[in-house]
Amino acid sequence: MNKANIKELSKKMEEYDELLQKLKNDFEFKNHNNPTGEYAEKLCMAYLELNYPLKEDAKGERNNTKGYDLVDALGKTYQVKGRRFHEKNTVQFDTFYKEGNDDLGFDYLVTIIFGEKFTVKAVYKISSEELVSKKLLKNKKRKGKELSALYVSYDDKFREVADDITDKFTGYK
Repeated sequence: MNKANIKELSKKMEEYDELLQKLKNDFEFKNHNNPTGEYAEKLCMAYLELNYPLKEDAKGERNNTKGYDLVDALGKTYQVKGRRFHEKNTVQFDTFYKEGNDDLGFDYLVTIIFGEKFTVKAVYKISSEELVSKKLLKNKKRKGKELSALYVSYDDKFREVADDITDKFTGYK
């Protein structure tokens, strides 16, 4: 990497920041940290008829909720994970909860696997009870604490257990 390349990279990063700001302003993305996850949430809102929880701060802005992203009309909570898949990316999702606690903080997990150009390749839904009962949780140390982490791979046991709901997402492009 040389100074000429750095200048070009800096320009691209500025353009990326402008795109992220547009996503936040025009499409109500919560932050700049994970546009893939935010896009997955927006797709779930549109195609599964889910909504953000009705929690607002003093300014009337949406607050993040601990443990879940969206809710349905019956009050069931959903953790949404999205991952863009390509040849150098192993698809994994992780959600942490306290050791020994079977309550994951959500009722359902929805995972969306994106291909190149963010095409929806697969969408899976599984209840938190099944995640626990089917032993899809593994322990991992995180920041000096022993936490249980959920790992989901596109081609592992998860795919056999979870409901494939990809057909609900037809016609999104």
